Amino acid sequence: MSMYFPSPRETDPSLSIYQMKMAHCWYRAQALFLVLSVAVVTVAHAASPIHDGKGLYAPCVVCHQPNAWGSPDGRIPNLAGQREGYFV
Repeated sequence: MSMYFPSPRETDPSLSIYQMKMAHCWYRAQALFLVLSVAVVTVAHAASPIHDGKGLYAPCVVCHQPNAWGSPDGRIPNLAGQREGYFV
């Protein structure tokens, strides 16, 4: 299915070349905005959702305790307050 969009000159023959170029630029800018908007929404939708972490932390609770402070004697390290790079 092909769509035909008339040029600005066809709809209004009194337009100058400059006005036609500006209209063309405006249409291109709108198309670019639409494409970028769809791309941003797609990327945002595809990114993993942020959860509260309970499901991810469930296996860790066994050793690191529910508060993530580890063992009182220090044999199991503290996870609470660590920077992100510590876990990666």
